[in-house]
Amino acid sequence: MFAFNLIGLCRVFEDEENVEKLKLYLVGLIAADGHIEQNGYVTIAQKDKRFTYVIADLLARINMKVSSLFYDKSAGVWKIKIRDPVFYRYLFDMGLIAGRKCDRIVPPKIKPEKALPYIIGI
Repeated sequence: MFAFNLIGLCRVFEDEENVEKLKLYLVGLIAADGHIEQNGYVTIAQKDKRFTYVIADLLARINMKVSSLFYDKSAGVWKIKIRDPVFYRYLFDMGLIAGRKCDRIVPPKIKPEKALPYIIGI
């Protein structure tokens, strides 16, 4: 459902508000289906190959460095590895913690009316 809205965002990245919405969506997505590594990498894991490629394309459009996109046979999922120091810091600022999985998700400190992209990401 949200993939349609993500594709729509591809056309309007000159609008800083849409870039921020995408970043909040990614925070939710990483909280649910990814993790932050200690070495500065961020990983997103998904079973849907097309969805993974849409996310990689969106990351490239906002100048985030996708280090690799690959199929992890042992986990049975597609993975995107991101290496972007500014975004890495942003994730911590939004309340995510480093590690493979966490036992709780702390919502970012944002105004409730701006939380929808984050919620959809989860």
